[in-house]
Amino acid sequence: MTYQLGFFLGVSIVVFYSLSVLNFIVKYINKRYRSIINSNPKLKSVFNPFMKFIVKNHKLFGLLTAVALIAHFTVQYSLFGLSTTGAMAGATLILQVFLGGYIYRKKIRKGFWFKFHRMLAFILVIAILIHIL
Repeated sequence: MTYQLGFFLGVSIVVFYSLSVLNFIVKYINKRYRSIINSNPKLKSVFNPFMKFIVKNHKLFGLLTAVALIAHFTVQYSLFGLSTTGAMAGATLILQVFLGGYIYRKKIRKGFWFKFHRMLAFILVIAILIHIL
């Protein structure tokens, strides 16, 4: 049972993190392909609400990822001890969440910290893949 809980929490991390990363992807699609989206009413009626949902809940998805991480770490550590790759991925994720909170509080929309937050997202994908594999 505990093994399945650890696995479930690990999958939850990936799902919530993927939803969080979608914020960047939908904004990029919107910026790059806005005219195509607007010219297709059916696509527009699906894409716009989806984008609003993702953008509105970006911070929530990040926080849920961190909560799932803490729970996943607790379960996995009690079963198997410390995983070096997991600790590295987890530390990167926690840094990402704190950086996102800092950016939100300071209302930063460009500059070094904002770019670092985006870059760290892709580093985290690599760290998670290394941990899983």
